[in-house]
Amino acid sequence: MKKTLLALSLILAVLLFSACAEGETTRPEESGQNVTAQGETGTKENELPPETVPAGPTDPGSAVLPAPTPEQARKIVLDYFKEMGSVEWVCKTDMDFTDQKSYTSKLLYKKGETYYGLPYVSRRCHTDQFLFCLDENKVYNGPVTYEKAIGNSCATATRVALNTVSGKVTYTGTQTTFPWADTGMVAVGNYSWEGVDISDLAKVDTVAIVQKDVQTIYDAYALCLPCDVITQRHVTGSSVTGHARMVSEEPVIVRKADGVIVPSKCYLITYEQNSTIRNQDKGHSTWRLGEKYPFTKLAEQGYLPMRLEEFAKGEFEDAVVEWKNVTPGERTFFTRKTAMGDFTCNYPFLAVRADLKDSEGKTVSSARVFPSDKSRTASLGNAAFNVAPSSLPEGVYTYTVTVKIGLGTVTCCEKTLEKK
Repeated sequence: MKKTLLALSLILAVLLFSACAEGETTRPEESGQNVTAQGETGTKENELPPETVPAGPTDPGSAVLPAPTPEQARKIVLDYFKEMGSVEWVCKTDMDFTDQKSYTSKLLYKKGETYYGLPYVSRRCHTDQFLFCLDENKVYNGPVTYEKAIGNSCATATRVALNTVSGKVTYTGTQTTFPWADTGMVAVGNYSWEGVDISDLAKVDTVAIVQKDVQTIYDAYALCLPCDVITQRHVTGSSVTGHARMVSEEPVIVRKADGVIVPSKCYLITYEQNSTIRNQDKGHSTWRLGEKYPFTKLAEQGYLPMRLEEFAKGEFEDAVVEWKNVTPGERTFFTRKTAMGDFTCNYPFLAVRADLKDSEGKTVSSARVFPSDKSRTASLGNAAFNVAPSSLPEGVYTYTVTVKIGLGTVTCCEKTLEKK
């Protein structure tokens, strides 16, 4: 009897120990892991942020994409800038912008021609918006006027790229890129605009600022890093010319024995969107990726270097994505004409989309929105499906809702739906 009781006691003890062991948890912060929303672990310091963060089944829910290091952020910005300048497309109808501005006098996109890079227009659009307007043959089917076509300009292209890692940069054109405009950029170097009338941003002449102390400007160019922006504005009577470029590599510097810069032998390498189409054998483009500019030429034209505040501080924010009302009911989904879901994020949205795939993984219906880069909220409530779910045959489908920002893509909903 005693042996039997002893054996039962041992079995009970083992069961209790197993139950306790299975119920114990180690807090992620105690194990040295970076914690994000819902217990997800973040990236290590030298790894790029994940492209997709599974969100789990919660609705409402949230997810965190960890802040990039400055090195990671520079790669994200430059990769996106290059992507904007490299996308291939075919012009469906003539897009003649030659009479829009003094600097667009040669800007004519011709029917049937192949181009690389988003069109030069008066907007702040990004690659995701543009790709949505291309058909299976890469023919552009979006708006075609200078004010509404999907594209961007020299300054807005640099902003769109910087918006992939910052929600704080807000400039809208060359006149507001400068540090005195308070739009998220700070001066590189020690140049001064003291004594210059900056009350009317549109009339500030940067050539005059450079001429005050050109050696200081050369020193500032030498301090430039990838993702810095250089901008110039020159006013002649009622005429104003301006241009913005993004530095893509560290500068090439040549100095005398005493350390003084030899400006004619130093240069910056940049990415830029341009209002002049350069004809090439494989296609045509307004984008210049990897152009070299001597310090002397840049100073002559009045270029001043600026840096995103986050790069200057060496600190970026975590991206926090929140959502609600994204999960459809199985009985009512196939009668819907629009997607559903409300979203917030402290970073600009690149795209919010809902996709329905069949059992073979083929996308059979989708809806998406491209919120303004000024908006920190988005909704799929008015986004119509391109193919009505009611028109689809019976079968099993997978429905997903995703939010894309510069740091990656968050999956907010993934649900299997059966149409009977």
